Amino acid sequence: MSQNPPRELPQVFFLLFRLHQQIRDQLALTLSAGQLTMAQYTTLSLLRGEKLVTVADLARTLPISAQSLGETIKILDEKGFVQKRRLPTDSKRKYIALTEAGRATLSETDALVVEAEQAFLSTLDPQQAALFVASLRNLHKAQQGG
Repeated sequence: MSQNPPRELPQVFFLLFRLHQQIRDQLALTLSAGQLTMAQYTTLSLLRGEKLVTVADLARTLPISAQSLGETIKILDEKGFVQKRRLPTDSKRKYIALTEAGRATLSETDALVVEAEQAFLSTLDPQQAALFVASLRNLHKAQQGG
């Protein structure tokens, strides 16, 4: 009678899920030092480019409701980090753009996030860290269909 090798238990998804929770907690703590929430930082990051975008454009790229996004944009507008405006050529839609204060806050917060990422990766040697980041990029690209 032959024995089957022991079946591998699911590990990768569980480990990624736990790591995601730990990273999310660390990122929230890091962002709070920059006085931003995760939603605010993500929204500012998406507005990083020079072009104007609509709330609908942003809502399609984020896994949150348009209502939640609207609240986030309202807070960012009140903080002076974004501005809403209509274009003379398109009076129907409101476009959102970063202000100079928004760009400065985003730059400062990016530096905090990079520092947190470096601390996170510091448990790996440089070659392992590079391979880890490359593997994450490959997995992300494959899951995006690219």
